[in-house]
Amino acid sequence: MLNPTLNHKLMKKMILCIVGIAIFSLFRVNGQNSTGTDGIKTDKQYEIVLNDGAVFTGTILSRDSATIVFQTNSIARIDIPVRQMKSLKKIQPPIPGKRSYKIVNPFPTKYFFTQSAINLQKGEGYYQNTYIFLNSVNYGLTDYFSIGAGMEILSTIGSISSNTFSPTWYIAPKLGFKVSDRFYLGGGVTFANIGGFFDNAKIGMGYGLATFGSTEHNFSIGMTNIYDIDNHDNTVLVTLAGMTRVSERLALVTENYISTSNDIGNSIFSYGIRFIASKISVDLGFINNKDIVKSLFLGVPYVDFNIKF
Repeated sequence: MLNPTLNHKLMKKMILCIVGIAIFSLFRVNGQNSTGTDGIKTDKQYEIVLNDGAVFTGTILSRDSATIVFQTNSIARIDIPVRQMKSLKKIQPPIPGKRSYKIVNPFPTKYFFTQSAINLQKGEGYYQNTYIFLNSVNYGLTDYFSIGAGMEILSTIGSISSNTFSPTWYIAPKLGFKVSDRFYLGGGVTFANIGGFFDNAKIGMGYGLATFGSTEHNFSIGMTNIYDIDNHDNTVLVTLAGMTRVSERLALVTENYISTSNDIGNSIFSYGIRFIASKISVDLGFINNKDIVKSLFLGVPYVDFNIKF
């Protein structure tokens, strides 16, 4: 554990880093808006979702306030009334020599629980349920800034039954922006209240990370600083996570936290499979470390499901 003076210095550095990312991303937004009234570039790939659920992927030939002229691989021209559109978003184009999928990865911004540097686009969001009891929602306020929040139901019920209402909850703003076609930078902070039914602690967490690859195949490395506000204790972890599509409906996922202390037993490793649909995914995996493996060789089972909206 670091002394309190170093704790405060580390937290200040992480906060300054996140503020710097925010300022830089604002300049990027302003710069992009100055290039055109709608920010549309005809050489980019887009996904259009209509009110009736139909999905088109391709390029925009032209647009005005009422109609978008769109081109897909199978349709040379289709006129789409703007009033019939539910959403329009830019997507990662297929990489030459790499397999493309009809179902675009609906959750490139996350692994199991931790995030990648890829940010939700404005208006995008998803609901995540982990172990039935932990429920969370993440939403993109802009293409560069999103916010997540969650609550654990078991601790809420337990605290009510013990007449000490102190549920477990968290709130987590995040910044993320694209540096190049295969490189993203991001960071965020998390404040969590661990309810009295469990440990009755308040935790502050700051992290910065870099993601390499595409929305279908990527790897993230980052540094996470966890600060126990009540006890003034500090823990620093290196985070390593990745995902790769292996078929239309399956992806492999790993998420790991490497302790920077001398005790490697504090490190946590996880691996599993993601089942993919157009708006839904289910993650099945295992969480392990040097102590867990002694009694459960594969690790503690992990399960979550996610719904995009």
